[in-house]
Order: sequence, then C-alpha cells, then structure tokens
Amino acid sequence: MRSCRASVVLLAAPGTLSRLEEPLRSAGVELTRVETVHPVAIPPSQWLPALLKLGPVDSVVVTSRFAVGAGVVPWRRGTHPGREVRYWAVGPVTAATLRSRRIPNVRRPGSTGANAVVRAIGQGRSTILHLRSDRAGPGMARMLRAQGHRVRDVVTYRTLNRTELNRSEVQRIREADLLIATSPSSIDAFRGALGRAVFREIAVGTPLVVLGSRSETAARRAGFRRVSTAASRTARSFTRHLLNEIDHA
Repeated sequence: MRSCRASVVLLAAPGTLSRLEEPLRSAGVELTRVETVHPVAIPPSQWLPALLKLGPVDSVVVTSRFAVGAGVVPWRRGTHPGREVRYWAVGPVTAATLRSRRIPNVRRPGSTGANAVVRAIGQGRSTILHLRSDRAGPGMARMLRAQGHRVRDVVTYRTLNRTELNRSEVQRIREADLLIATSPSSIDAFRGALGRAVFREIAVGTPLVVLGSRSETAARRAGFRRVSTAASRTARSFTRHLLNEIDHA
C-alpha cells in the first residue's frame, strides 16, 4: 500500500477501530484518538429479569463490541442458551469480540451495518433479541418486525458525551488533514464539546470520513461540508479510503 504524510484525528469511544492503527502508521499517517463518547453498562438487574421470561431465542443481534460485555455475556450467564442460537454482528470488530468470549455460531453479513444484518436475516417468524445502546434507537428492531420476526429490543448500555476538550486536543483537531467519526453519537458529542465557533471552522474546512449512512446523515445535519462514507471497515479497505480522501483534501 502506498504511503503519505498526513495527520488524522479519530473521534470515537475508547478502543474503536484499533485495527487501523498499524496499517495507517505503515502508510505514514499520524493517527490521534480523541475520546468523544464513553459507554457505561446498565446493571443486568435492571433488564435481565424480563428477558428470562422471553423463552427460547433463535438469534441475537449485537450492534457493537460494547454490547457484547454489557448485554450478551450477562444474558448468556442467566439463560444458558444452546449452541444453535445465532449471533449476528454488525461489523468485524463486534464479531471478533463475540468470538473472543468463546461465543459460538457468530455470523456476519457480507457488508457492515444494521441494514446488512436485516437483509441477511431475511423474512421469517423467529424470536430475535436485539441488544444495543440507548443512542442506537429502535429502527433495526422495527425493520426485523416488518419482516415477520418477534423482536425483544433491549438497551444494555448508555453512551455518555464528552463535555469539553483540552487545549492540546483542540489544536490537534485544527491541524488535522482529515477527521474520522464512527457514529452519530460521536459527531453530536464532538460538536457539543468543541464549541460553536471552532466547530463551524472545522466543519467547513476539514474533510470527514464516517461509517454508515446514519453517521453521514448526522454529519451533514451538523454542518460538515465534506463528508465521505467508507464502504468497509476492514483495515486495508478503510486505510485505502482514507488515503484517497487525503489526496483530494
């Protein structure tokens, strides 16, 4: 892969896109992480008892790696599901996190995101458990219900916004050739923590790469002028997309 000299700032929760660091460094990209959101697990005692009455589950849809520890693990401890349960991951990191917990029967559609999972599951009358954050919204559960499934939509963790950034972080952001935002929550938190005037300056002048259509919509609504959506989260494909965007910055 070709190399360049560029500064990129990733706006995300801790540990997000950790697989990108080595490919970007090898390509000459200096990556700075700025934590804009922080996930906090909801105690299982607040949501698990209701699920114990749900009965057998055919599939579990997992929307992030945080939902694995906050939702899948305590649910499995409480219900001891069989190996035939299918665990659908929205992306490669979520799938890897499931497998790292020795969870069997992990599946992923050919592309990333909620819509890809819904298409892969298809029509049916199965019982599906959807584990997510408070910010993810019930849209995915509605789509699955529209396909005939019985869906229990459960919030297992909250996403808290960063309220302010330090001087060094703001300087890094202002000097960046490109920004990456991985979710609508990270964009919303970034705007709130940066301040109106500085945010407007960044949104007008700095290219932004996002993951998924929801993040693209949130970025454009927030005021970003130059937004592109990466087609894949794989390290090689994502790095190639970033380098192309930097070339056209």
